Amino acid sequence: MDIGRRAVVTSNVLSMRAEPSDRSERVSQALHGHTVRVLGARDTYLRVRTADQYEGWVHGAALRPLGPEEVYPAPERVRVVRKPLLRVMSASGRTAAAPYLLSAGSLVEDGDTTRLADGSTARLAASGLQVISDAVPTPSAVLAVARGFLGIPYLWGGSSAFGLDCSGFVQLVFGLCGALLPRDADLQAASPLLLDRPLDWPMAGDLLFFGPAQPAPGRSITHVAIAMGGGRYIHSSGRLGVAISQVGDETWRTLVSIRRPAIWPVG
Repeated sequence: MDIGRRAVVTSNVLSMRAEPSDRSERVSQALHGHTVRVLGARDTYLRVRTADQYEGWVHGAALRPLGPEEVYPAPERVRVVRKPLLRVMSASGRTAAAPYLLSAGSLVEDGDTTRLADGSTARLAASGLQVISDAVPTPSAVLAVARGFLGIPYLWGGSSAFGLDCSGFVQLVFGLCGALLPRDADLQAASPLLLDRPLDWPMAGDLLFFGPAQPAPGRSITHVAIAMGGGRYIHSSGRLGVAISQVGDETWRTLVSIRRPAIWPVG
């Protein structure tokens, strides 16, 4: 595939690696229907950049090159998967071979028929799709989406409902509410979209950033969670997966900063 070309993800979820090898660390995931930019190639792998400016190596077979003027999904027909996992059926009513399940955050082109990124048609439950909204999300809306992922297992580099790491969880939740945050916890902590708050009782919707027990250069932020209010927070933990924890627990003792989306009032 030509360097600089745009391509769309055709698999249900696509692992992004630090190096062009399946043995390399998974750094993130790209979801079905999302467009990436090809930056380089090595053997069967392509180095790509996602819409949030994140880069990694992926299997080229899971991408379909887009023409110079081609857009997928068409703007007037774009729908985002809202359920954690949504079953795909073929247009005839049979379960599609692939992708079998689509993660929340995946994009499809929906109208009289639903067109997947590989060009095939499918049937999807309308209740599992939503129009991308320009409305400002509220803290309660963000927390309602976050609760829908309770029980999803932890996965290093995971940013889909098949498995989530802490920052992938936060990015996916806010993305479903129309707010695009950076991919990693340290990048989220530095985002200009967030404002600093004092380290006291957090408000619902605040992002909580934690540091290592023994800080080292370049490792000031190692975990992120979403405050729920009432002394609780929700996060994807390596030990628990997506779960609700209590303010004052062991993780809480390493709290570094509290930041709040600038679009939300503090008072």
